[in-house]
Amino acid sequence: MRGYESIKIIFLLSAVLIVFTACGGETSGSVGAYTEETESNVALAEAKIDGWHQNPDGQEFIFDDAGIYIMLPDSNWRLSSQEEGCIGFSNELGLINIYYSDDDGSAYKNAPQDADEAVEILTDADIFEEWFEIMKFDFSEDKGVKEYSYIIKFNIPDEEGNYSEFYSISRSVCTGSKAYVAVGQIYSKEAVEACETAVNSFAVFS
Repeated sequence: MRGYESIKIIFLLSAVLIVFTACGGETSGSVGAYTEETESNVALAEAKIDGWHQNPDGQEFIFDDAGIYIMLPDSNWRLSSQEEGCIGFSNELGLINIYYSDDDGSAYKNAPQDADEAVEILTDADIFEEWFEIMKFDFSEDKGVKEYSYIIKFNIPDEEGNYSEFYSISRSVCTGSKAYVAVGQIYSKEAVEACETAVNSFAVFS
């Protein structure tokens, strides 16, 4: 289940609020800073400081056009896909995608504020409770910006009854006019902490 169906599942919590599809536009290359002279931006400067503080051995990625920043776990992560509204990174342990989109207010209004609301979203999407465990859920609202993050362990059966275990680690930022989602799909329990650190470094700047 490492294909499109599993990707759809891990995005349900966010994609049910914002219509996203899995990253396409495949590319291959090293991660780099896709920006010029943006270091003077206060929000970006703070994100860079926080990113290095969280993971000084990580691999920084800045995409100025969309105003997004992330510190990937290490240099083994590669830029694997890029198209309008989505940037994807991958290595042998899984993938991390960043989605961004205009928001008509739906994502902002419907952002889940606790784990119970997250469970409701998933079960309404026909994901049975015995198929997932919400390991962590956080929500905050400050100056009109809503942010929520989670770690969910999935164990999803296929049509033949074979189960696929993976972890979804996500952070979403809803401003009211824009919505951003950084989400990792990880197949190794040992890699969850590093992915969580990377996703938590995700920041939006202008």
